[in-house]
Amino acid sequence: IAALEPWFLNLLYRQPHEAVRIAQRALQLAQYALGQEREAEWRYRLAQALLEAGRDAEAIAEAEEARRSALKIGNQWLTAKVWMLLALARLAMHQPQEAAHALQQASSLLSILRLPELECEYALLSGLMDETQALQHATCAVEIAESWGHALYRGWAYALRARVLENPEDAEHAELLLTEYGATMLHKLIAPKLRPAQSNSDIVVKLLGEMQIRFRGVVMTQRHWASPRARALFAHLVILGGAPIDAYTLMEQHFPHLNPEKARVNLQTVISAARRSLRKTFGERAGDWILYENGVYRWAPTYVWRLDLHDFEAVARDALAIADPEAQLARLNDAINLYHGDLLAEFAHESWASLSHHNTRVLFLECLLARAQRFYVKAQLSASAADCERILKTDPTDENALRLVLQIYHQLGRTADAQQLYEQTQTYLAETLGGSLSQATLRTYESLFSG
Repeated sequence: IAALEPWFLNLLYRQPHEAVRIAQRALQLAQYALGQEREAEWRYRLAQALLEAGRDAEAIAEAEEARRSALKIGNQWLTAKVWMLLALARLAMHQPQEAAHALQQASSLLSILRLPELECEYALLSGLMDETQALQHATCAVEIAESWGHALYRGWAYALRARVLENPEDAEHAELLLTEYGATMLHKLIAPKLRPAQSNSDIVVKLLGEMQIRFRGVVMTQRHWASPRARALFAHLVILGGAPIDAYTLMEQHFPHLNPEKARVNLQTVISAARRSLRKTFGERAGDWILYENGVYRWAPTYVWRLDLHDFEAVARDALAIADPEAQLARLNDAINLYHGDLLAEFAHESWASLSHHNTRVLFLECLLARAQRFYVKAQLSASAADCERILKTDPTDENALRLVLQIYHQLGRTADAQQLYEQTQTYLAETLGGSLSQATLRTYESLFSG
């Protein structure tokens, strides 16, 4: 298990899905032979990896197990770490009250432990939750991180201060410190206000809808790629945001049907094809945008670049966190307008793309539902119904959208449409998933249309 620890720490932010697998293996070993102390630690690490991988609900469930384990063995440091991880997870799920509760639980332990790691993390989370004191918390985080000297925490601290002060120098310093760590969850929550405007980007990559790359006025579309697999590998590297990924992981995820030697040859061939496609469209030096060194590949252009996925995620999360109705509606419109189609639909069934594809679609549907609810409150019933219908076309099992549109149909006198949609959803659930509508939906329908 000792050999797994540095491997896990190296992959946690760069390749969190791999980190999950390592943590699960380590947890099994800890449960089998190493006792409760190590089991609690690896439960916490598994929760960390799940959160970084975007599996928020699973992360919370595992963190709760870690918290109980830490309490059982009396490990106050680990208990505080778990509470703050729970706060971060709740923030990621747009649950500020639950996040505040978790952070409050951690605060009682900080006064006892007085460790820079805990104090800095507490200041960072507090700065995200309390905008009225955000500058004070950001300044505190910077001071602690600089005194302590940990690059990751320094990067987070400067990113938070840059967000509060809208200071490009702090933002640039944060990016330099955080580059080697990839896109951490905390940075994603801090960063929405820091992304450069489109006009400042030399390279713009679009992966929502039809894949497209724009570089200084030249556009590369799907037909310019040597093969679909070359396109897939390029997209995979870009989604990682410049974080390195080892060749063996790429071989496993893109050529799972081949033995290691054939997979290695295929990987090298396809990477060469991807570089050749870039050179043919954008010039000789574009091939260097895909970098290989010390056994790992990464997306490493020397130009300022933007990814539409990052823009959408940042604006969408920002929109969902806004409390003011009119401000939220405007921001939701911005987010929805950025969503030009599902992420990498042609590769959605592959392991490297499936989770991002799913999470991005879920985030889009959350924005649509939030906008539908805002329209409903404003009595813009047709607009609200249109968003609900759009949700149900994508996900026929979304009962929140179904209940809302049933209420709208009732108010508009569209009884036949309501009955048809209700029956279609019932049939879909029964035939596709072997399930049925929830009691809440049944009660809503009966209260509106029975008799």
